[in-house]
Amino acid sequence: MHLTLYSVLGGTLQYGHLKSNSSCPHWTLITIGIIYGVSDEWHQSFVPGRNPSSADLLADVIGVFLGYVLTWWLLTKNRFKGVRSL
Repeated sequence: MHLTLYSVLGGTLQYGHLKSNSSCPHWTLITIGIIYGVSDEWHQSFVPGRNPSSADLLADVIGVFLGYVLTWWLLTKNRFKGVRSL
């Protein structure tokens, strides 16, 4: 579940980057996604019955990266007609 949800976050970060023509470095946006994952795991330590997990954090990090790269690949390589016009 973490991998899927954080892939969406990574894809959203990349989509925003491409649509805004921002000069923000890619590593900055990926780091923002990872920091969000770290904060999510930290917040879980305050919820009864939930525990922060390094496995979940790893899934978050991989998810952000995969979503970011996949969205870049789909939108910049124009793999599917009409995707750029979203």
